Amino acid sequence: MRALLADNPLLILFAVCTVGCLLGRLRFRRISVGVSGVLFAGLAMGALDPSFALPEIVYELGLALFVYTMALSCAPTFRATLRAGGLQLNALCCATVLLIAGSAGFAAHLFGQAGAAGAGLFTGVLTNAPGLAGALDALSHTKQGPAARDQLVVAYSLAYPVAVVASLAALAAARKIFRVDYHAEAEAAGIRDASDGLVASTVEVTAQTSVAGLADTLEERVVLTRLARDGTLTLVGPDTEALSPGDQVTVVGTAAGVADATAQLGTTAPLSLTKDRTTFDSRRVFVSDPRLAGVSVESLALLERFGARITRVRRGDVDLVAGDDTVLELGDRVRVVAPAARMAEVSALFGDSYRALAEIDFGALALGLTVGLALGLIRVPLPGGLTLSLGLAGGPLLAGLVLGARRRTGPLTWQLPFTANITLRQIGLVLFLAGIGTRGGHAFAAAVFTATGAAIIASAVVLTTLAALCVVWVGHKCLRLPLATCAGLLAGTMTQPATLVFATEQAGNELPEAAYTAVYPLATLAKVLLAQLMVPIAF
Repeated sequence: MRALLADNPLLILFAVCTVGCLLGRLRFRRISVGVSGVLFAGLAMGALDPSFALPEIVYELGLALFVYTMALSCAPTFRATLRAGGLQLNALCCATVLLIAGSAGFAAHLFGQAGAAGAGLFTGVLTNAPGLAGALDALSHTKQGPAARDQLVVAYSLAYPVAVVASLAALAAARKIFRVDYHAEAEAAGIRDASDGLVASTVEVTAQTSVAGLADTLEERVVLTRLARDGTLTLVGPDTEALSPGDQVTVVGTAAGVADATAQLGTTAPLSLTKDRTTFDSRRVFVSDPRLAGVSVESLALLERFGARITRVRRGDVDLVAGDDTVLELGDRVRVVAPAARMAEVSALFGDSYRALAEIDFGALALGLTVGLALGLIRVPLPGGLTLSLGLAGGPLLAGLVLGARRRTGPLTWQLPFTANITLRQIGLVLFLAGIGTRGGHAFAAAVFTATGAAIIASAVVLTTLAALCVVWVGHKCLRLPLATCAGLLAGTMTQPATLVFATEQAGNELPEAAYTAVYPLATLAKVLLAQLMVPIAF
C-alpha cells in the first residue's frame, strides 16, 4: 500500500485534499479551521512516511496562483484605501510585523534553534503561507541541508494552529474588556450592518428640494430613479435640477439613507412607482463583457444612450449603491431601470451571460503569472553576501497589485470574474497547503511532543497575544479606531481568513473586511521579505 501511494502523488494529493476539507467542516463553538484542515491532513500523511511527500511543483504552483489572484482582487480597494486613510492602518500593521519578527528570532535563539526556526515561528504566528514560501526559497540559496528546512516547516506547522486559536480568543476577550457595541460603532462610522441590504421606497415630495443638494447631504447612501411629475413617468437625470411639491420619486439605498431622504423630501407615498412596468422595467443584468471591466457607471452614459439608469450593484454577496464613480467589475450584477422596449439593448451592452463569466482569459492569467514569477527571480545583493528576492510569493503579489489596479490593457483583461477568482484562489491555497504539509509531516511528528515543540507552542501563544495587544490595544485606545476596524486589522496583520470571518461575525458589519483588505498586500510583502532576512541570521 505504501509503495502504491509513493508511486502515485496525484492520489496522495486528492486524498489529502478530501480529508483536509472534511476536517475543515468540523466546528467547535462556531470555530473551524476551514481550508487550513488541508495542512493538517498533509502533515498526517507526511508523518506516515517521508516518501509520501508531494513534488515541490505542487506547492509552488499553488502558492503563485493563490497570491496572484488574491492580489488581483485586493488591488482596486487597496489603492483606494491608501488614499482614504489606510496609511495609518498600514503603519500600525508593519510596526507589529517588525515586532513579531524580532521577537520570533529572539525566541528561537532562546530554545537553541537556528534562523530557519525563527522564520518558521514568525510566519506561523502570523499565519502567512507566502512568507513561509519566501523563507523556503531563501533557504534553498544557502548551504543548509534538509534539517534546516524541517526546522522551518515544523516551527510554522506548530505555531500556525495555536496562533489561529489565540487570535480568536484575543478578539473575544477584547470585546468583553472594552465592552464595545459594534452596532453603535458602525452607525457612528456611517457603516451599515452586513445583514442590511438596500431598499427602495417611493416618496411624495412636499417641499422644493435641490437634487444636487440632496446628493451632497446623503453622499452615496441613496440614488434617485423614477420620477412621476404631472402624470408623466421619467428618470431622474442631470437635467433634473429640483424636485417640486407633488412630485413622486423612487429612492434606492440603505435603510438609514432612504429614511433620511424621506425626511428631507416629504412623506412615503401610498403607492410604489416600481410596480408599474409598462413604461420602465427593471432587472438584474450580469456584467460579463470584458470591455466593461474597470469602466465607471458615469462613462457608460446609459441615460443619454438608452434612457436607462443603474440603481445598485451586487458584488459577491454585497449590494452597493450605484454612484456615477462606481467602477464595474466582471461578475457584477447590476440592477438596471430602463424603458421596457430598450431593456434587451441594455442587457446586450453588459453581456448578461453566465457562460462568458465562466470563461477566463487564460492568456492574460498566464502572462500575469509569468511576469510575477520573473519578478520573483530577481535577486538583490545585500551586505555580507546575502541576497533578497520577492520569490514565489512576493513576485506574483506585486504583479497582481499592479495589473489588478489597471484592470485591463488593450485586449488583455487582467481582472477575473468574482467567482472565478475565488475558485482559483481556493485551488491555489489547497495545493500549497497539501504540498507543504506532506513535505513537513515527518519532521512535525518527530518534534511535536518534544521540549522544542512545547517551546514553539508556548512562544506562539505569547507572540500572538503580543500581536493582538499591539493592534487592538494601540489601535482602539491610542488611535481611537473602532474595535471592529482593529479586529479586521489584526486579521489582516496575520493575513488570516479565519480571524477575519470571526471578526466579521462578531461585528456584523463591513468594518473588519475593509481594514483587512487595506493592509493585506503590504503585510504579505513585509512578511515575505522579513522571513527571507531571518533565515541566515544565525549562520
